[in-house]
Amino acid sequence: MFFDETAQEYCRMSWFLIETDEGLCLGSNKQPNGKRFLVIIHSMELIDDESDNMYVDRKVRFMWKQGIVEGKIRLASDERDSVDNELKMLQENEAGNVVSQSHKPNNYIVQYRRGTDTIIYRILREKESVEDMQKSVILEDDIPYVAKILYMNESQELLLQELNLLKDKCFEATFTESRDSEKLENDWLLIQYSTGPLNLIYKIINYSDTVWQNENKFKDVVAYITASDVTFQGIVLSKSQDYDELKKTLQVIEKVGLTSAFPLDPFSECAKSIK
Repeated sequence: MFFDETAQEYCRMSWFLIETDEGLCLGSNKQPNGKRFLVIIHSMELIDDESDNMYVDRKVRFMWKQGIVEGKIRLASDERDSVDNELKMLQENEAGNVVSQSHKPNNYIVQYRRGTDTIIYRILREKESVEDMQKSVILEDDIPYVAKILYMNESQELLLQELNLLKDKCFEATFTESRDSEKLENDWLLIQYSTGPLNLIYKIINYSDTVWQNENKFKDVVAYITASDVTFQGIVLSKSQDYDELKKTLQVIEKVGLTSAFPLDPFSECAKSIK
């Protein structure tokens, strides 16, 4: 952040160049879409204009088309021309990259099954842009998998947020609390785990196939499994001696992804009726 030399402090006559999210300002549903949006406002349009946030983390809230939007200050000046020139320079720089940006590939959240006991949500980056959300993609892992595209966006950071919200929805829809950890030898477990930040895996596994059983002091909550010679910690969502019962719960997890409206609402409660 930098200030024009004529602007030694914020004042009621200051102009601000604000960086925010395009979706918050122009989107019909006012949801972020990961695209940068620059806007010039007068200090009179600021909300909480005395907040220390303006000095510490540059965050401000301001009025925009009868709504309140949050953004970060790029420039503050008493001279409108200084702010206009900065905006023009930034727009020219972006225009110079318009060709590469127009061909920028999307990131996708996809869902697919690996056998009958595993459902995977995964963020991937495709070379080709897919316009039809009904389409599927082929993943070339050890064997090809057909994955359903659930949501796509240029911003991987935004999709990581969506993946976390999806994880919360699946947890709320399927988690069953249990404190009986004395007799697990014959139990099947439905666990949630990740092998990296870009995936979310739900798998049915028998307790006998878990590792670190003696070291695990929280068998009702976590389980440890080995995949490709690496051990991962999983959250136990549900357990049963009936394998078919957990397959039905796995179908609930599949349905959560297929029926969710993206982008997800972080403040909405998961509908337990999905079960």
